Amino acid sequence: MRKKIYRFNFNCSKNQLIIELDKLKVVNTNKSTHTDLLCRNINNEIKFMLYTNKVPGMMSGYNVPKQVFNDYVFKGEIFENDESMSYILGSFESSLFVKFFIILGLVLSFMFLTMTLGLIIVPIVFLWEMNYIKKVMNNRLLHKIMKFEEKINNKY
Repeated sequence: MRKKIYRFNFNCSKNQLIIELDKLKVVNTNKSTHTDLLCRNINNEIKFMLYTNKVPGMMSGYNVPKQVFNDYVFKGEIFENDESMSYILGSFESSLFVKFFIILGLVLSFMFLTMTLGLIIVPIVFLWEMNYIKKVMNNRLLHKIMKFEEKINNKY
């Protein structure tokens, strides 16, 4: 399966972008459902994560304490076109935890299928839910990165 590569363009130099990325840290630690963007920067490699207490698939009104939700992260690298333009190129990566449960779900689904055809709905619902959660988390993270990109481009 091929990963989709995303590119975010910034109207600033690589050094200015790194300074702005270093400013991305968790500010709101209250119990609101507000989601914050968190970035870890090591050399040219960056990792965007969500800091939130609202996870897809949870009952509405039920909030866990604020935590870094790093099962779905955006990993990329910083590149520079010239002194006034830089960009981030990367893709989403799932954690081993998510991959393990997807494989476990598929194995259990095939076991149910071999037992009886009446349980064919179980694997379909499981796979649909896993795909839905992955898309929601990826879209939330993409939206936060795009807002950051727009903020930096308006600043410089």
